Amino acid sequence: MQLASQRGQALIESVIFLPLFLLVLFGIIWIVQVSVLSERAQIAVRYSGLISNESSPYTRYSIYAVYNNVGALQQSTPTTCATPGTDALLNDNSSGAFPGPKSAPFWWPDNSAASGTCTAGSAPITGGTLTSPLLLTHSMASVSTTKSIPLYIQGSIGSYSTLTATQNFINTPDIATTFRCYPDLQAAVSASLSGEVSGQGAGMTLPLPDTNPTTPLPLGNNC
Repeated sequence: MQLASQRGQALIESVIFLPLFLLVLFGIIWIVQVSVLSERAQIAVRYSGLISNESSPYTRYSIYAVYNNVGALQQSTPTTCATPGTDALLNDNSSGAFPGPKSAPFWWPDNSAASGTCTAGSAPITGGTLTSPLLLTHSMASVSTTKSIPLYIQGSIGSYSTLTATQNFINTPDIATTFRCYPDLQAAVSASLSGEVSGQGAGMTLPLPDTNPTTPLPLGNNC
C-alpha cells in the first residue's frame, strides 16, 4: 500500500512539473535561436561596412579620379555601399556576398525571411570645437529578419520576433565627394587641368595658386 502510494505521488508530481519543464526547455531553445540569429545579423552588417569602406585607390584616391571629376566630368563609380548579404543568415552562399560558413537549418529565420539595405552619402560634421565643417563619408547598413515565437507564449508577446541590425560606418571622403562638396576646389583644379575657365581660349589652363588659402573652403549646398 505504501509503495502504491509513492508511485501515485510520483505520477502526480510528474504531471505537474513536466509541462513546466517542457515550457522552460523550449523557451530556452527559442532564446538561443534568436540570440544566434541576431549575432549573425550583426556579423552581416559589420562585413558590409568592411566591404563598403575598403579602399579603392583607382576610383577613389588616384590621379585617374582627379581627372575624372574636373570640369563637367563626374566620376561614374560612386562611393561603394555594399548591401549586407543575407547569406550570413541562410544556408546558401551561392551569391558569394558573405564568405563565412553556412548556417545550419536550426538557425535559419522563418521561411528564409531576411533582407538587407545599404545607403551611402557625405557626412559633414559641425559644432563642438570645430571651427569649420569636417567632411566625411558614411555608409548605413541594415539587416532585418524574423523568427516565430513558440505558440504557448504568442498570446502574450506576439506571433513573431523581428530582429534588426543597423550600423553607420564612417570613412574619409573620396575625390568625387571632395570635389562635389567643395566647388571652389573643383573649379581651381579644373582651371589647372582642363582650362575650363570663362574667358580662356581652348586648351588654356591656369596654374594653381602659389599661396595656401587663409580661410576654410565653404561646403557646397549639394553636400
